[in-house]
Amino acid sequence: MPPPPALTSEAYTRAFYEVKQLGGDGVATPTKRTRDQTVAGIYWAYDSTGWIGTPARLFNQITTQLALRRSSDALELARTLALVNVAMADATIAVWNAKYDYDFWRPVTAIREAGPGTGPTGTGDGNPRTHAAPAWTPLGAPASNLTGPNFTPPFPSYVSGHAGFCGSTFHMLRKLYGDKLRFSFVSDEFNGITRDNQGRVRPRLPRSYGSLTQAEEEAGQSRIYLGVHWQFDKTAGWDLSHQVAEAILARGLVQPDAAPPTQP
Repeated sequence: MPPPPALTSEAYTRAFYEVKQLGGDGVATPTKRTRDQTVAGIYWAYDSTGWIGTPARLFNQITTQLALRRSSDALELARTLALVNVAMADATIAVWNAKYDYDFWRPVTAIREAGPGTGPTGTGDGNPRTHAAPAWTPLGAPASNLTGPNFTPPFPSYVSGHAGFCGSTFHMLRKLYGDKLRFSFVSDEFNGITRDNQGRVRPRLPRSYGSLTQAEEEAGQSRIYLGVHWQFDKTAGWDLSHQVAEAILARGLVQPDAAPPTQP
């Protein structure tokens, strides 16, 4: 897994201003995020694990819906779910290895501590093109059905777990079904039952997609709308999870004598 971009690089600078402009909470911190982008950020979240479940549950819900639309055969459904879940599991292991190998800061820390005299070293990020906002507050991962504040996940940023989940799922489904698969889905974040952290019931809001790639793109980008990830977290998560899905498809659920040799 390649490292994240250097803090003084053009790629980091672009990512810094993207999340700074799109990821604010809209109350303490102004944002250029649209209402639809706010909905998308929350729609894909599944961060309130004790009440809604983890992102893996979300992608199993989507997989089950799409698989049953293709076939009612129980064996085929089991095979599809097995391929997707093994890919998600292996991608998650690789993603979390990368997170703790690189220990890269989240946007809320980076944006607040970009200036000299701040940050882990006291020198900021060393990038003259970035400008700190010490009070910058992200929209954050939604504390759905809870009363506490929205939050930034308490582990390193690079690479994105959501990109790993959605990348492994949608890449596997593309290999099985092709990309041009139109579908609508109701997330449990917007099902007419779930409440935000102010106790307000969120409306039921189906979202529709013209392809698996369109859904994957929105799912990955959603973490930037929440202000909890960088653009390069997303793209690296996709690259990693796509490779995992390809390896699982080549070697998983096939007869032992048909599987290609595993690299030493």
